[in-house]
Amino acid sequence: MKKTTNKKATAFQVSVNGIQLNPTEVKIQIQKPKGKVQTMAFKALEAVIEKPTVEIAPMLAKANSVLFLNITHSNIQTLFDLTGLSNLVILSFDERLNFNGINMIGEKSVAPFQILNQGRFVLVIKPIKGLDYSTIKRITV
Repeated sequence: MKKTTNKKATAFQVSVNGIQLNPTEVKIQIQKPKGKVQTMAFKALEAVIEKPTVEIAPMLAKANSVLFLNITHSNIQTLFDLTGLSNLVILSFDERLNFNGINMIGEKSVAPFQILNQGRFVLVIKPIKGLDYSTIKRITV
């Protein structure tokens, strides 16, 4: 009798420039009046970033406009190459997943474009109409 093993189905994975992208759900917690908290959920692709320089465009193309970056290298800052991208919001979070900054990328430019970011967790999304970004408190993954 032939012995078989029970293998679990492999989860959907994409690789871009050697970086694995895995599906995840990210929830942003937003502070509302009178102490209430609202949650916004996003289906995203998560990438673990092990190098201090990363090109965002190829990953964002696979991520269907929502990309979650988990920064694991030991440098204080990460250099994001955003060349060719436009109309994006980059939300940064510290090691405890608390909101600590935002970068807003406007209209497309033909010149190379890079920014430095200190977040340990970063969510790259399209702008959300009507959202007051100053009310973001933290994320959960």
